[in-house]
Amino acid sequence: MENFHKQLQIEKKRRNTSLGRSILGWENFKKVQFSCKKMKNLNILLLVLCGGIFFATVPHALAQPTITWDCGSFCSHSLSDGAVGSFFSPTTSQFTVSDPSLASPTLNHIIVLVNSTTDPSGITLNLTETAPNSGMYTNTNLIFTNGTGTFGVSSSQTIGINNPSLITDATKVETLVGDVMVFSTTDTTGISMNLTETGPGTGIFTATLQFTSGPSVNGKSISVQAGDTVTIMDFLNFDVTNELVTPNPDPAFGALPSSYGDEVDAVFDGVKAPMYLNAGSAPGGGGGGLIRPSTVLDLALGGGKSADTFDPPSIGNDYYYRFGGGVTINNKPFTIANYSTTILQQVLDIGKPAKFGFKIFDERGAYTISDVVMYFHFKGDPSPQNADTWISWDRSRGPLTHDPNGIFSATSINTTISGKYLLANFTMVPQKTMPDSSLIMRMWDDKLAMGDVPIWGAIVIVDPNAPVPVKKVPDNQYGDYVTLENILGRDGYDIPLMLNKMHSLADIYTSLEINWVYDKGVDKLTMVESDKSGNLMGELVCNLTKKIVQPKVTDHGYFLFTTKQLNRQDVQGEEAAKLAEADKALKLVQSLGLVRQNNFDILNGTMPRT
Repeated sequence: MENFHKQLQIEKKRRNTSLGRSILGWENFKKVQFSCKKMKNLNILLLVLCGGIFFATVPHALAQPTITWDCGSFCSHSLSDGAVGSFFSPTTSQFTVSDPSLASPTLNHIIVLVNSTTDPSGITLNLTETAPNSGMYTNTNLIFTNGTGTFGVSSSQTIGINNPSLITDATKVETLVGDVMVFSTTDTTGISMNLTETGPGTGIFTATLQFTSGPSVNGKSISVQAGDTVTIMDFLNFDVTNELVTPNPDPAFGALPSSYGDEVDAVFDGVKAPMYLNAGSAPGGGGGGLIRPSTVLDLALGGGKSADTFDPPSIGNDYYYRFGGGVTINNKPFTIANYSTTILQQVLDIGKPAKFGFKIFDERGAYTISDVVMYFHFKGDPSPQNADTWISWDRSRGPLTHDPNGIFSATSINTTISGKYLLANFTMVPQKTMPDSSLIMRMWDDKLAMGDVPIWGAIVIVDPNAPVPVKKVPDNQYGDYVTLENILGRDGYDIPLMLNKMHSLADIYTSLEINWVYDKGVDKLTMVESDKSGNLMGELVCNLTKKIVQPKVTDHGYFLFTTKQLNRQDVQGEEAAKLAEADKALKLVQSLGLVRQNNFDILNGTMPRT
């Protein structure tokens, strides 16, 4: 009302209102101003005089201000608007307050509150009238930040990427070269940053960025001045975050803490104009997530969990908040206890609805969870950027699907909140076969804390009506272990290890038939698994090796050597061996009393023959 009273005085001097002068006089006019306190939004002033009622129009004095965003009514901006650098077209986020009652020949000033869903308290901007007597007030710009998003001219900060899919060797600390660029209003060419992993296999890559008033140094510092915008960009997925360099000399330019999907309101004199931060795509798309400055990294860097540090949403694998049954596939629960998990592969049938359930926890409450994405059908290594099919729930935009191959004929998503859990149920009807595929679950909250959970080899889609190929059982297939063992021995083969471990059906599984295919021509033995109908289930092939021929033992317990086992070049040695064998035989006969002694002497060469 102070501005209202002031304006009445301005109107008195400027317009010398004839109606007020002739009917009431300005002194009497001021005495009835109390009757207008509840009528400020009206253009008609009700005056009471001597039992009579008169209506007096006071131009502009009681008109309500209007606020208009540069994108129109109920429009959208992007979190990256206001970015600077050679890669970006200039963008601004502006609104205009129009209030003719505050028009002034000396350029008036007004204070406007700007707040967001993330920061209801908001920030204030001091706007100057755009031209004398215009009553129009416009802000310079507005950027959207994580936390305050303000850093001093000589400050430093930790920046980085949280993207486990970039791990190539989980046993080593790895480095990303040039994957993050930094620009400023002063240096629009920018610098590139090399990021070092915080530990083997963490997937969190960080670097220290320094602000400087001097020239930029690639990989280390960016040149800035007070009031600059600094833009940090992840080249892997083009995520962008902006910052404001303080002290800020422009009171009409501000940095508003905000998140994707927020409502942003400009508020002045009881009038509010909304705008929504849902233009473009949410951060984290296409793999990984830019660690937005001001995010506390104590836990990621190995320190303890501080009171103001919050973990990203999880499906049971959060270090501090463990729970089971984080994932269900067709009502079958699975516990996700680690960063990555391998589960028993689930077979999905064409034409039959496939139901995926995700129990998602956030320590600040389920209402903070803003996005849930399921990636699969990868072209290359399983990673979000290699997935050509994904299904997503976005708190602002609802269900989203990317299915260029037409794998599914229908999809739907239903979410409910149960305490600190968001229960997200994805239903899809497969219409095409799909080979084995892992799943990668990605979830982030309103602070853009993001987590990925790979589930290896989770699903496969089959056609239940497709014919099962049947292989004819060959004639040389044996189902009797003893018979096969005898045949292999007859043909001079060692018994392979495969037969030593598995003799029969009872050694494998009661629903299978086990047979062995003996292929003598190529020295191979194949174990064939088939069902009761003779349908081939699988094969295991091993090579057969010939036995090494060993010296044979005679009935009297002594060896008989073949000519191949003797050295034919050593005639003397051969004769000595023969005599030694003959001597052993004669002694054996003598011991049995089968011949006379003199016969031994004759055979032994000690007595002449007759």
